[in-house]
Formats: sequence, C-alpha cells, structure tokens
Amino acid sequence: MDINEQTFQTQKEEIEYLKSQLEKERANFAKKEESLKEQLEFALRSSEKISQECNRSIEIAERLRMFIEGDKDTNFLDIKNELNTHIADMSKNQEKVNHLNQKYRNDLIDSQNKLNKLRLDISSIFEEQLSAAKQFPQFAHPLIEISKSIDMSNIDSIINAIRKTNEVLFEALSKK
Repeated sequence: MDINEQTFQTQKEEIEYLKSQLEKERANFAKKEESLKEQLEFALRSSEKISQECNRSIEIAERLRMFIEGDKDTNFLDIKNELNTHIADMSKNQEKVNHLNQKYRNDLIDSQNKLNKLRLDISSIFEEQLSAAKQFPQFAHPLIEISKSIDMSNIDSIINAIRKTNEVLFEALSKK
C-alpha cells in the first residue's frame, strides 16, 4: 500500500510505517545484491573455462604448426580428430556464452531499473519523512541541514539522511 493511501493516528505510527518500508526495501536490495554476486562468480568461472578452451586451441594450433613444419612425431589424423572435437565443444560453449551474455544484459537492465525504483522509493520516503517533520518548527534548522547534505543519487546518503531525520523526529516525539 502506498504511503498516500495510509491513515495514521499519530506521527509516530507514520514514522514506524516509513521505517518498516525502508527496511523492506533494504532487504530486497540485499537479496538482489547477493544474486548479482552469485551471477558474477558464475561469470568468472565461465571465463576461466573459456580461458582453458583458448589454451587448448593454442595447443592444437602448435601441434598443427609442428605437423606443417614436418615434425615426424605429429600425426595429422590425431590433430584432425582433436580439432573437430574441440570445434564442436567450442560451438556448444559459444551458444551457452551468447545465451548467458544476453541474460546478463537483461539482468543488468532489470537491476538498473530496480535500483532506480529503489532510489525513487527511498527518496519518496525521505520526502514524506521531511514533510512529517515540518510539523515540529523547533527542529527546522537540523532538518534543513540534513536535507542540504543529502546526495539524492546515492542510496547510502539518502538512508543516512533518513536515519538522521528519524533521530530528530523521535527526539521531537519524546518531548511532545
């Protein structure tokens, strides 16, 4: 449910609601971050596999060069069979890599969209929090300072501003 659709009995209820929404967003962000780490680890393992295939290709090319140069210990049919097997393996892996690259591109776009939405949601929570805090004129100066120090493009900066604003609001509520 959107904050604008909520009705609160007290400012404290509204602040608690905003806090819980922020924690939910933080948990979702942490899950997505973990998923991206796992994907990165998988991509690194895949690149190691590709590197091994490149090394195998170099070995086959070296054996072929030796055969062309007349090395009598090198058997052409062995090289041909190994090369055919290697080409078939590389073709399969190329399909997998192309599929994974497309998946990673799509995941990256999806992650960027989700990150932008998270930024907007957190910014919205902060704006709601500031509007609630304006009911306490004695705390206007600290809130103005907090809002000046915030970098709206940086999630950590927004979260820190929300924490500071919470502190100011809880102090105001405790004095009420």
